[in-house]
Amino acid sequence: IKSERDIRVYDRSMVVQAIIEFDIEETRAINDSMIPIKVEDGWKYYNYTEKQFIEEVFADASSFISGVAAVSNGTEWFLIDKQGNRVGSQSFENVKLYDNGEYQYNNVMVAKKDGWYSLFSGRGDSLNGFTANRMDAYYGGLIAFENEAGKWGYVNSEGTVVIEPQYDNAKSFSNNYGAVQENGLWGYINQKNELAIQAQFLEVGY
Repeated sequence: IKSERDIRVYDRSMVVQAIIEFDIEETRAINDSMIPIKVEDGWKYYNYTEKQFIEEVFADASSFISGVAAVSNGTEWFLIDKQGNRVGSQSFENVKLYDNGEYQYNNVMVAKKDGWYSLFSGRGDSLNGFTANRMDAYYGGLIAFENEAGKWGYVNSEGTVVIEPQYDNAKSFSNNYGAVQENGLWGYINQKNELAIQAQFLEVGY
């Protein structure tokens, strides 16, 4: 919460966890005492418990989850720990971030490697052999993916196709529904691929 005097970090019970005396204009989800902060030429991390920055500036950066974050140096994505050290040897062409800046859900992340999107663990290990032309982020339900023909369907976190590609566009399932687009309009389907809300919207969220 930002005031004229300072910025304060609160927990869920509204107990102050930190008081920050420098200005922050934009940030992402705060986890593991780490705050991703937007700076003029990218993103930096501030550890409010240790009261120090990771000095490196990244082109893009996720929130920390279980002590690990996904960052980009402008040419590749990779994982780092809270000291800024690289975690593992994997690098990626892209990592799908959520709206709040987190990069994985329940130890599953969606990333692009060797020209294809696939599923990886939160520490960068490949989970299965599924690949797709494009994929949406994983929100705990079925994951939207695009095939080479440009049609969208759904796969589960084990890499099994549950709904064959047939839609013009799609978003991953959240709260048991997935948004799908046909003929320029969006509606919602359930996990049986039954239309739950008719296609009628120009834009939709999760």
